[in-house]
Amino acid sequence: MNWDWLDAEWLPWAELCGGAVLVAIIAWLGERRRMRRSNPDAVGFMPWGTVFVLALFVVLISAVFILRDAL
Repeated sequence: MNWDWLDAEWLPWAELCGGAVLVAIIAWLGERRRMRRSNPDAVGFMPWGTVFVLALFVVLISAVFILRDAL
């Protein structure tokens, strides 16, 4: 089996992108849960919308670097 792809320059960017996707999914679910809460006075302290947007920004930037290194 050929394991040369593990030495690729784009692999660290792909790991960062995967982690940011995971954070974005968690933030999206947190925001969805916040919007559907039964008690409107039970506010939280986590800015899920901001976390989601920042994670998506990291995904886009790392995807650009993956494409740059892979092509």
